[in-house]
Amino acid sequence: LMARPRKQSKDRGALFAHICAEIAAGRSLIAILRDDEGMPSYTYTMEMLAQEPKLSEDYARARTASADADADKISDIAAQTIAGKIDPQAARVAIDALKWSAGKRKPKVYGDRLDVNSSGEIKYIIQKDMDGL
Repeated sequence: LMARPRKQSKDRGALFAHICAEIAAGRSLIAILRDDEGMPSYTYTMEMLAQEPKLSEDYARARTASADADADKISDIAAQTIAGKIDPQAARVAIDALKWSAGKRKPKVYGDRLDVNSSGEIKYIIQKDMDGL
């Protein structure tokens, strides 16, 4: 594979705005860089995110927003499965992956809920010997 030429720095803002919008809509970074016209290499993209805090913040926000797109995809996959358009086993794999992804990106909304409430009280129950009565 040949490395793609880097985008000119004057286009960087528009380039990353496109990347972030597509990620927020639920596309993967790899798919965007591979399929969209004029996209830079993965390595260059990661370098820019590491070097520029504003781009990195926008990217992180887009990643978080993509959890909502994952949740919407789950509903769509379920509907298509019910309609007989998707194999149920394939749907299960896809839904499990999307649930995991959404839960990691927005754990307060889509993550597993654990009930860890405790009063801190410990009760001891002493039983009398019934044979001695």
